[in-house]
Amino acid sequence: MLRRFVSIVSVLLISGTGFGEYTEKSGYPSPRWEWGGGQPVMVFFGEKDVSLPGKLGIRLEWVGERSGLAFLERDEISLLAESGFSYQIITRNDAWRILHAGRRDEYPNIVWFDYPSCSFPGQGITVSLHFTAQVPLDVENVGIIIWRRTTEGNWNFEFVTSKDVEVSCPNMDTTVELSYSLPDSFFYVYEYWIGVGYGDYYRWFSYYINMPPEPIHQKVAMMVDEDVYDDIESAILQYKTDVESNFDAEIYTYSISPGVTPESLRTYLQNLYYNDGITGAILVGLLPYAMWDPIWGEPPFPIPYFYEDLDGDFIDGDGDGYYECHQWGENLEPEIWVFWMRPPQDNPLALSDFLQKCHTYYELDLHVPMQALECINYDWRGAAKPFYINLSHIYGEAVDTIGGNEWRVSGSEYLDYLSTYGSEITHIWCHSGSDVHCFDLSPWVYWYDIRDIQPGSWFYLLWACHGANFEDRPSHNLAVNYCMGESSGLASLGVVRSIGTGSAQESFFNSLSYGKSLGEAYFDYMCYDYDSTWVRVWFGNDVAPDSFVWDFCFVGNPFVTFPGSLEGPPSPPKNLTASPGYLEIDLSWKANYEADIAGYNVYRGETSGGPYERLNTSLVSDTIYLDTDPECIWYYYVVTAVDTQDLESDYSLEISARPISLNQGILVVDETRNGTGAPGSPSDAQVDSFYGAILSGYDFTEWDVDSLGKPSIYDLGPYSPIIWHGDDYAYLQISQAVPDIERYLDEGGKLWLCGWRPVMAVMGSGTYPFTFEEGDFPYDYLELQDADESTSNDFSSAGGLLGYPDISVDSTKVPLSWGGRMKYIDVFTPLDAEPIYFFNSASGDTSFQDKPCGVRYLDGPYKIVFLGFPLYFMREDEATLLAQRVLGDLGVDETTPIPKVFALRQNYPNPFREETVISYSIGSCGQLSVIGKNHKPITGYRLPITLSIYDITGRLVRTLIDGYQPPGRYRVRWDGRDDIGNKLGSGVYFVRFKSGRFTNTRKVVILR
Repeated sequence: MLRRFVSIVSVLLISGTGFGEYTEKSGYPSPRWEWGGGQPVMVFFGEKDVSLPGKLGIRLEWVGERSGLAFLERDEISLLAESGFSYQIITRNDAWRILHAGRRDEYPNIVWFDYPSCSFPGQGITVSLHFTAQVPLDVENVGIIIWRRTTEGNWNFEFVTSKDVEVSCPNMDTTVELSYSLPDSFFYVYEYWIGVGYGDYYRWFSYYINMPPEPIHQKVAMMVDEDVYDDIESAILQYKTDVESNFDAEIYTYSISPGVTPESLRTYLQNLYYNDGITGAILVGLLPYAMWDPIWGEPPFPIPYFYEDLDGDFIDGDGDGYYECHQWGENLEPEIWVFWMRPPQDNPLALSDFLQKCHTYYELDLHVPMQALECINYDWRGAAKPFYINLSHIYGEAVDTIGGNEWRVSGSEYLDYLSTYGSEITHIWCHSGSDVHCFDLSPWVYWYDIRDIQPGSWFYLLWACHGANFEDRPSHNLAVNYCMGESSGLASLGVVRSIGTGSAQESFFNSLSYGKSLGEAYFDYMCYDYDSTWVRVWFGNDVAPDSFVWDFCFVGNPFVTFPGSLEGPPSPPKNLTASPGYLEIDLSWKANYEADIAGYNVYRGETSGGPYERLNTSLVSDTIYLDTDPECIWYYYVVTAVDTQDLESDYSLEISARPISLNQGILVVDETRNGTGAPGSPSDAQVDSFYGAILSGYDFTEWDVDSLGKPSIYDLGPYSPIIWHGDDYAYLQISQAVPDIERYLDEGGKLWLCGWRPVMAVMGSGTYPFTFEEGDFPYDYLELQDADESTSNDFSSAGGLLGYPDISVDSTKVPLSWGGRMKYIDVFTPLDAEPIYFFNSASGDTSFQDKPCGVRYLDGPYKIVFLGFPLYFMREDEATLLAQRVLGDLGVDETTPIPKVFALRQNYPNPFREETVISYSIGSCGQLSVIGKNHKPITGYRLPITLSIYDITGRLVRTLIDGYQPPGRYRVRWDGRDDIGNKLGSGVYFVRFKSGRFTNTRKVVILR
């Protein structure tokens, strides 16, 4: 497939609240380091109390959900370790990102930012900044200021240029261009910071511009473990041929004997560098590596840099086999780049499959979508925007993001993307171990999850602790298994310890955007980022450059470039969503990035995972589709993309939906929490029994919010009407469902809503009295102008209007101290709604007496009855009459229809002393169907029914019904006796209803 990319660059943002320090030279603030000389440390709480670090004398500058950020001296870090805390050493640049990840309205916001990723000494450049700002009336100008970091080894900046933007209105939305020239002298990367703001409110963003050295002829030593050489010799020769045919490179292979030491292998590489001029090395197989003893109490870890800095010295002062000191040679840069073609220790011959995969790549047949993925977990959310912009230098708009802002990322989101779409580059920021990514939300992702994932990515940049530490997990290391499996992985770059030294990863991607291979880009990155003076920028004051060593490790194939140039099918469409309507389902998805998409196919199935049937007869040219022929069942949808060569993508991620049908009878939604059962605090069983009694004779389905959560539009859509009650004034949840309820009503739904403080419940927040306006649910749907509540125990009853019966408080259901009255009852001023109840004040309070406390609205496309009092606390006989009147208004036929489903209702009363009533219904369809010889349903049939009582041990104690009955609704009384007439003792029993394949059980309690 051919793709065309537009050069689109967006804002490189470290969102935050950076204060600055004014300078005499510019008059503008500059970015400054405000947190002293301590080492930035991420502290992980685990199950520990978040206050414990404070008790140890450790101050946290930032606290997240599972971690915090502190600036510590070395003895404080040791104290953390002794106290059982896990921690991660991070750089100052990353600490800045974390501290500035919050965003406040008074700080300007960057919308878009264009800048060149690469340029050359002395060249003039222009950057374009699009920002918005809410500016105070007394501010005349917003300042734009650019600084350049002056030299390595400090937090100092040199003024570059600035511009004042006149404030034309308080709500600014402005694009500004600034031009300046790069320094005349060559340097690998120049780091710039741009500030936007006024007064003390400046927001800072960093960006990097590379000065890429011209590509050079690559002479590469391929050092192959003798133990596997014979098995992969032909694959090695093919790899050499492929690379030399596609790159300006020569590859020389060497067989390395078993038992070679890291020191002797380094000497071998030194000789090849000084005598033959190698520029890089590929270490193939389970070759040896040197180990480093870190200063922060971490376990020792491998040092790939041991083979990259060939003129420096590595010193093991105490002779324990671990190096702890590194001194630069004459050259302050690495001499070569090194890649590790290192297989899992338990499967060294995985190298053969890996080299075959490399050949498939060079044959242009290793297909992944030409796009990039960045997956940024919550602690690193400040990196989401910078790297989106950075990767867009390579892929334009074809960059997808998981994470950022308040997004907590789950491992399933990450795996779903890689297994459904894939990408050429995946950039992941995630707390990790050597064999696992510890995502914000479960599940975590282990080495075996990614080893064979298809299609996956060609290249993974792992900003993940220990992600490339093959010493720790030699068979199960993440970086190794991203490459050495059945996935498309060709290379992965990670760190070997619980720290990421690599700042300015943007500069690495900049080199790739210039067209350099992974090996060349890595070398340029090391030459900039691995300068020892950066230690003073990144780390605390007690870190000497010679006590530190760099910790990046590159696994895989160095000869890969981006973007690719493969032809193949398009990638599956993303972001498929479904929105139900009345007897229809509206589908939409994100347009594919590819330029040659001819259209899309929409598929539907009745079981998850297929089989699917195509719905469209010709390609869908848009990214929306309306399914107008669904039945009232769940469907499962997928979409594919088709290009101009008639190549069709794989299926998108599946999404399920069912239409709004309004034909499945009554749904009773109970959001009352399970109380103690005392007056004023009803239990679930008491509330269920009450509604079962007042709705006796009606077929209904129950939804308990406490156990099932808030119902969605898919749960509400099949039913009409919906009865939603909240009989608990301290537990109001309906506001979370209001958007779905609005959608339900827009499609012609019918709703009866009642409860304690129901106006507060639907509004979700605020204080009484309320005045409503357009956009408020009470204004738009309940047709109310305002509302207030009675906060004293003053409500004794409500007088009915328009044929509604009077209704009064049941004094046995409220505490004695309430005097048979209630508080927290709402009254309203209607707009177009009709009053059906008025408030009776026991004290004659004129603020509430005779004010409407119940209304109905029946004249729109929907119907609503809204009561300002909780129904459970009313007299049951009066509530039964009220329910009949409400359901009549909502169009429920007073004659009892034959139920469509089988159901067993909760008995009432429950618990009981002498007698209880059990209600059940026998359906005419659904779980059981009766078909005659002519293949048509039989009418007038009778079904086998059993209704039995069991004790807590499972012993049958009473059979109430054992026979045949036709479809319908039934009630049976049970006197609490067994089959021989003996009274059963107090305790828990179970009533079991069975008809054909349908069975259901309810718990019954006897209190003697």
